[in-house]
Amino acid sequence: MKTSKIVTFKIIPFILTVLFLFPFAFAQNEFEQWKSMELDSFQKYKDERDGEFIKFLKQQWKEYDITKGSKRDEAPKPIDIPVAPVQPPSKEIEPSKKIVKEISVPKYIPPVGKIIMPEAPPEVKQKGEVLNITFYQTPVKIYYDPAFYMEPIGTVDQKTISSFWDKMSRADYDSFVKQARQLEGELKLNDWGYHHLLYDIGEKIYRGNRNMTFLFVWYISSKSGYDSRVGYKDNRVYILLPSKNSVYGIPFLTLGGKKYYALSFKKKPETFSALYTYKGKYPNADKLMDYRVADSPGIKQNSNQRDLKFKYKGKSYHIAIRYNNNLVDYYKYYPQTDIEIFFDALPSKETEYTVLKELKPLVEGKSETEAVTILLRFVQTAFEYKTDDEQFGGEKYMMPEEMLYYPYSDCEDRSVFFAYIVRKLLGLEVVGLDYPGHISTAVRIDGKVYGDYVYRKNIRYTVCDPTYINAGIGMAIPKFKKFKPRVVEISSLND
Repeated sequence: MKTSKIVTFKIIPFILTVLFLFPFAFAQNEFEQWKSMELDSFQKYKDERDGEFIKFLKQQWKEYDITKGSKRDEAPKPIDIPVAPVQPPSKEIEPSKKIVKEISVPKYIPPVGKIIMPEAPPEVKQKGEVLNITFYQTPVKIYYDPAFYMEPIGTVDQKTISSFWDKMSRADYDSFVKQARQLEGELKLNDWGYHHLLYDIGEKIYRGNRNMTFLFVWYISSKSGYDSRVGYKDNRVYILLPSKNSVYGIPFLTLGGKKYYALSFKKKPETFSALYTYKGKYPNADKLMDYRVADSPGIKQNSNQRDLKFKYKGKSYHIAIRYNNNLVDYYKYYPQTDIEIFFDALPSKETEYTVLKELKPLVEGKSETEAVTILLRFVQTAFEYKTDDEQFGGEKYMMPEEMLYYPYSDCEDRSVFFAYIVRKLLGLEVVGLDYPGHISTAVRIDGKVYGDYVYRKNIRYTVCDPTYINAGIGMAIPKFKKFKPRVVEISSLND
């Protein structure tokens, strides 16, 4: 009997323990099942916005008319460059009392062509594919999820496009976006440069397939916070991006009061009359493209030299300015946008260095008025003139670097370059003058200056026209004197 009691007493606690633990074990099992389901759901769509957006993409499409890219200025430019009549120097200007002091030329060290690679987390390196590309001869390395790659779609429609988004949403896009954003900073790219980089990466991943590349740029752009969308027509995909700035010469459609431009990155804009797209947008992706160039892109230096000659007061000068050929290539298909953006853009460090080194001896120790006149004569006569229509078959504003590469330039190119060298060398304030069919400049000069002028914020700026050959300061082209130009603000330059 004693043995039986002992066994009973041992069994009872065991049974009680089992009865106590059973609900807990059951609950644990339910928790694990729930956890597994949640993890599976998380793996399916890392972002809860994706599920609803994919449903939306499967049905909310319609055909929209496309508006042909507009021109910034419908007025024709002068075919022949005007030449100013010779006037006695005493009637042109009264020399400024301010003298150009010594100009500092900082040392220039050519950048090393090292591989630019963002710091990817160890787990990304372990499971990711490494991608090597050259972005305008600049070696770039980035890791990406192998799930990014998909076979090219055959028929382009809302079903195949929504399927692409679905598959990308199951991949590890977060770490890729973080790396891409780091590269954007390392290379000092603006919004257009960032999308251009994504395009080059997409071309490599999808082995040059155009439609897949544009779908990739659209997806990563949206995940980067941009109001980005795609459209299709005749089995071709187009990326559509609205802008903070005006954009010219690029087809667009208008949705909700916004112009969505059909961008290209390595070719001229395509022409088409309609495409299918959707009216809504990816939630919380609101950022608009900004084409301002806050800094010269940090791409590899591929140096070339432009030898320029001009005369001033009977003396001949030879100027040699170096420029980055990679930067010229980078800007080749840059969208034609507000003229202010070109006035504010900066050239490469090497160009800046040679501009200062070569032009410094010409203006140091001179009065401000004479220094401005020398730089004006340099731009007027050292460059050959042709309109963009003659040289490119259409409008193309040039960045300062491009002015040194292309054999010809017209009024806005010369004005952009002149404004840059006056600000950089002399530290003077410059404004742009926007006439119908013509761009010029005006400079804030100390002292009494005769001739044509404009006012901005009660400050007088004297007209200095880089396209009017042999014209002195204060001389506007006669045919434009009847117009009141729009005064374009230009940012100052920090030394």
